[in-house]
Amino acid sequence: MRSDGIFHSLDLSKSQANALLNQLSSDWQQEYDTIAELLAQQLVIYVDETDWQVGKEGCYTWVFSAAMHVLFRYGVGRGKAEAQAILGEQFSGIGVSDDYAVYKYLFREHQLCWAHLLRKAIKLMLQHPHDNHYHQFFDELYDLISTSGALAAG
Repeated sequence: MRSDGIFHSLDLSKSQANALLNQLSSDWQQEYDTIAELLAQQLVIYVDETDWQVGKEGCYTWVFSAAMHVLFRYGVGRGKAEAQAILGEQFSGIGVSDDYAVYKYLFREHQLCWAHLLRKAIKLMLQHPHDNHYHQFFDELYDLISTSGALAAG
């Protein structure tokens, strides 16, 4: 077993791993497209993206989730076109996401993620420890979210 393989416990070269992943991608394309179509028809969808690196090259992973389906889009850019490839020009349901600008015109109705909002409130409290307005804002936001059941669901 080689320790330099891309899959550490398998004796695969990078080219073999790449060929295997390309074959799996081809084999599963129909299922992937079906899940994307189902997601695009949902009433509520949750969307987020995160960056990562392959060597020195940066890329993104997007996640699209609804009550019964989750779809990941790996190794792509961060632009609006990446989300539109799954959801279409404008998603007709409610989109739940952070406040990244791409989402602004992607959804007809947009709900900001409670977790992202709480993190921003915490950051403001930490940046301004002597300003009680930020503490009060956080306390009231936390009370609102916790009484709505959103914290238990998230």
